[in-house]
Amino acid sequence: MLEAVGQALEGRRTASLSGEPVAAHGKAWAERWLAAAEKALGWEGSPWQQDAMVTSEKQVLAWLLRTRTAVSCRWISERLGMGDESSVSRAVGVVRESRERQVRRWKGLLSRLQAPGREELTGE
Repeated sequence: MLEAVGQALEGRRTASLSGEPVAAHGKAWAERWLAAAEKALGWEGSPWQQDAMVTSEKQVLAWLLRTRTAVSCRWISERLGMGDESSVSRAVGVVRESRERQVRRWKGLLSRLQAPGREELTGE
């Protein structure tokens, strides 16, 4: 069900979602997805964040965050160090269409990733 909702929201604008509580929730949810992705891919503590360039790793994470959360391209680009927010849109397209073995493997792993639980998000 979560995958269907994520697909339905993919590429949609979230301008109607506003206010600090909504933004804070979206950012917290995105951080949970990011942590879950790092763990699933074995990237915890890896230097992917330190690279100033837009790498395949960042593109895959941008794809995940864009398809599974409601955070903005700007937030994703700033959080992942991707420069301009248009890099996020390009990254999503690159990952979606990629035939590169490693990118497809990462995408497959992340596609099967379970959503972070409510208790993880709220601390309950």
